[in-house]
Amino acid sequence: MSTTAPSDLEARVDARRIELIVKLAELKSDTRLEEVALRARLKAKLSDLARIIEEDVVKDGVVDSWESLTEPTKRKLDRWLTT
Repeated sequence: MSTTAPSDLEARVDARRIELIVKLAELKSDTRLEEVALRARLKAKLSDLARIIEEDVVKDGVVDSWESLTEPTKRKLDRWLTT
């Protein structure tokens, strides 16, 4: 069972998402191979978050509240934050 409060989890996910988006913007014009690979990893991580949100937070086209997240979804988001 997750002990993370939904509002804390939401704040941490939002902060990390913004951090990744800012990093992507910084790397946008860098064409070095290692930076291109890093951009691909950052995009994949953001895609993973979008998939989790779409599958587990959005229900029938309506955004469900963070307070109603199931434990499996909270664990998925916690794992996303740590990878």
